[in-house]
Amino acid sequence: MPPADGETSRHLARNNWRDDRDLLEEIASVIDRIDTPYDRLNSGVRCFREWVKSFRSHGYDRCPEAIVLASWVRERVADVTRREGSCDLTTRPISFPVDLDAVVRQRRNESKAPETSPPNSDSILQQLIPDSKLRNFALERIRSIFNGNITEYLHSLVRKDRESIQNHGGRISDLLGACRQQLDERKLEFSQNFSPSQTDFWIPEINLGIEVVFDWDSSKEFELTRVLGDTAYRLEARSLVAVTPNDMPDHQFQAIKKIEEGGAFENLSVIRLNALEGYLEDILTRTR
Repeated sequence: MPPADGETSRHLARNNWRDDRDLLEEIASVIDRIDTPYDRLNSGVRCFREWVKSFRSHGYDRCPEAIVLASWVRERVADVTRREGSCDLTTRPISFPVDLDAVVRQRRNESKAPETSPPNSDSILQQLIPDSKLRNFALERIRSIFNGNITEYLHSLVRKDRESIQNHGGRISDLLGACRQQLDERKLEFSQNFSPSQTDFWIPEINLGIEVVFDWDSSKEFELTRVLGDTAYRLEARSLVAVTPNDMPDHQFQAIKKIEEGGAFENLSVIRLNALEGYLEDILTRTR
């Protein structure tokens, strides 16, 4: 039997709910084409499209049925690959059963079977999550995605939260938290300020003021320069840095950079969050 090609291997692989989404959406896009190889009047095809619409509405990551349906599709892809050596979803239609809805629900019920949960996982979650609704939701995720392994589930949650804070700064609290984490990792003592006349963080050991700038428009320029100026004057700051989210639009970021380039603050740097680590290392190398 010829080995599966790269495209087929990609279809058979699964890492997280996004892989399920991409697989199901790829088939849905083929079904919706004018020259589709699928019969849209087929009840199984219609059922598949309804499931996809439901996943889009409620969120693929919130629908256990998406995992079940994607798993079933991968089995069909594997069957075709074994018979024909490869499976191109854009030209080779998968055969949907008339009772696809029943297949999905049956598999969904099987995935909720108690034996899929490791010993004591319920009692562990009961201690961690007193709220019964949240606990049941967590148990479903553990059983359907992590094969009942509570350790993998908790590790995944912590990793995603850390990555969200480190890389995205999707909320102002995330951006502040990412700055705190960078300072903690370098064992730099700091004070966090909520005074309108001082930067968000002050690190006395290296005379550094860090101001978080979550979003930007021209009306905020005066406020930022005032805070930087007061910190430079009152605390005799040796260095000042304005930190923005990684995904701040370029035109906003460049507008803030103009304050740095204007020369009013010789010791000011404007950087994105992902550059903070290198910035701190450079400061420490020069001061220690």
